[in-house]
Amino acid sequence: MDYFFILYIFFGISPSLLWLGYYMRKDVHPESKTMIAKVFLAGALITVPTFLVQVSSAYFLKRSGISGVAVNVLYFFVVVAFTEEMFKFLAVKDKIMKSPETDEPVDVMLYMVIGALGFAAVENIMYLTLPSYKMSFNDVLNRTVVLTIVRFLGSTLLHTLSSGLVGYFLALSFREAKKKLWLVICGVILATLIHGTYNMSIMLARGSLKLIIPAGILVVLAIFISLFFARLRRINSTCEIEITHNDKGL
Repeated sequence: MDYFFILYIFFGISPSLLWLGYYMRKDVHPESKTMIAKVFLAGALITVPTFLVQVSSAYFLKRSGISGVAVNVLYFFVVVAFTEEMFKFLAVKDKIMKSPETDEPVDVMLYMVIGALGFAAVENIMYLTLPSYKMSFNDVLNRTVVLTIVRFLGSTLLHTLSSGLVGYFLALSFREAKKKLWLVICGVILATLIHGTYNMSIMLARGSLKLIIPAGILVVLAIFISLFFARLRRINSTCEIEITHNDKGL
């Protein structure tokens, strides 16, 4: 089984590394490899407390007696989407607020995406390690390749886009001191709503809607994230942000 685990790590990390390469090529002023590694690792490590919170929250939700539509809404939007978006935000925010390398608005958004890729890498590995015993190597390999492609185009991309959305609002908050908290809250809520809708559509939608809804969400969100990156780059050309690294505002 050791070679299975190596296989899972390779294919689990691959989608994140491919997307990382894509986003890095879009960066006009490349970030240091050390900072990229730190933020990526922070996103990866935050999966542990996120998973523990999700498991305990799901347990209490199951025992709460809530049923029907309400339990699905609470599970997909609060237990899953909100916890993941909030923990990803907290992990990356801590790193960028303390780093002098965060000197442009677009850096904030980019680091949020990098942290999300670290998170997605561990999540991918966890999904790949689900029931695989008593399967032949060829069956495991085929299953792993298919899941990797699906998650590359689906959940890994979703994580980058939703965290990029939070990063955009966080970047704006540094230029709007009076609205800082509200901008961040707005970003997290929007990302949670999009993330929750995506997950719920995959699990509960029927027929062609199971593909149309999540695909539509990814396409529309990708367009907006591209526009947001472009806007922050224009801001970069006119000013640099000054982040107070001891800022207690958030």
